[in-house]
Amino acid sequence: MADLTPIPSAQQTSGPVYQPISGYVVGAGVATIAFVLFLTVIAYTAITSRRSALSEELLILPLLGAILATIGRSHVRNSEGTKTGAREAAICWWICIMGGAGFVAYLQASEFAIKRQSARFAEQDFFKELKEGRTQHAFLAMVPAEERRRATPVEPNAKDAESAKARDSFEAVNDAFGYQKYKHADYVRLFVRNGKAMEIEHLGAKDVGQEEAGFKATQLYKVRCPEGIFDIHVKMQALEGRKGGAPQWRIPGQSNVRIVGAELSQYGSLVIELEQECDAFAQMWMSHLMGNRPAIAQLLTVPENERQPLEATFTRLMAFGGGAVTPLAAGPDWLPPSRATKWRERLAAKKSATPFDDLQEIGFFNLSESGSSLSDDRIAKLRDLWQSPYLLHTSQRKTGGPGGPPTDASVLELSPNRILAKVPADLYDDGRVIYFRTHILVECTSPEVLAVVNAARDRGAATKYDGASLNLRTLPPRHWRISGLLTDMVPQKPAPPPQMDGPGGGPPH
Repeated sequence: MADLTPIPSAQQTSGPVYQPISGYVVGAGVATIAFVLFLTVIAYTAITSRRSALSEELLILPLLGAILATIGRSHVRNSEGTKTGAREAAICWWICIMGGAGFVAYLQASEFAIKRQSARFAEQDFFKELKEGRTQHAFLAMVPAEERRRATPVEPNAKDAESAKARDSFEAVNDAFGYQKYKHADYVRLFVRNGKAMEIEHLGAKDVGQEEAGFKATQLYKVRCPEGIFDIHVKMQALEGRKGGAPQWRIPGQSNVRIVGAELSQYGSLVIELEQECDAFAQMWMSHLMGNRPAIAQLLTVPENERQPLEATFTRLMAFGGGAVTPLAAGPDWLPPSRATKWRERLAAKKSATPFDDLQEIGFFNLSESGSSLSDDRIAKLRDLWQSPYLLHTSQRKTGGPGGPPTDASVLELSPNRILAKVPADLYDDGRVIYFRTHILVECTSPEVLAVVNAARDRGAATKYDGASLNLRTLPPRHWRISGLLTDMVPQKPAPPPQMDGPGGGPPH
């Protein structure tokens, strides 16, 4: 039998078997390398430009890399040796996780610093100054840092003539940054009226981050005072500090401080009503001045206790003479004894005896509330205009369009001894184009009124406004009087004022 030839066995290969790397691992590697490169570039740019790197979008790369690395590692494990890349996937996963976590920590630390710095700026450089009544100092928070030394703010208790000039200079220099609108903003007047009674609670921050020029943050506050509870939002911006210094924060404009909610107290509602009544009383006085009723206008400058018998006489004359009585000329017969005597003495000495002389004698015309007097030339100009005064509330001023000067707002000051309102008005020169800014002082010293108002103030925000318990109808008579006129007699030039159809008004009350 022939031998059978054995069948040769299959030859065994001695070289390694090729195992391609998983596509998921390749993708993880690309994302990881891109993350490292972008992070390096951003860090280098931040160092050379001295700007913080707060690019949250960069976190997409490590997140994508970690996901692909996880998928890739699972893909390699389940490939039964046909795919490789487990070690590379692990390296990419750790780089993405550690690098991403470190960058997240950096972003959170930077956001925390922005929140803290902006809150400190709002509370120390803005709210604290407002609470102390230093409104000009607080306004510097709205001025770019490099412009803040152009004018020095004036202390609120400085009432001398030099301080008045410095105060006007500060306003003129900062008018380009919106000082006039700021001065009469609702929240500024709220702080001026309530001062140290303001309680400020920080609620948090929103819109915190980086923008092209630096950083941004909006701080949220709840403010409590006798007038009620208010929510105030303060939006701020900051430039990167030079040479790595601290950011230079600023509130970029009046519109970036907003009262977004209010819960008025009885006292708060009463303050609004009193402001409106003072405005109306001042406008009535102005209408008498311009409406050929000088005796009535003069009577309204007399304190209530001395005015009552004079008003009674005037009322009896009106009952018999009707409207023909109202144009009665001002004179000593319509003044209390002390002022009437001086008027008659001037007549006897053949000196000027006019309503202006009477008012000037009692210190009616001043540069400021402290009694700072006007210069002789400005008094002479005021005397000339007072012969036929054309005096209008600033709400009737034509500003010449959106870019014109804003109208002033009344300022109400309440103290234990009196209520004083400064009502803004414009005194026009010949041609009624050039005008002089003035403030008419309207005063109430009635003990009955002050008792009710001060009691409401003491109750404060605890007594919410209900529309009926406390208002002008339930308040005792105020007996307002015109106690002075403040003006610097510096000419202003807007568009012509509106023409009045004819001022009205009745007898004083």
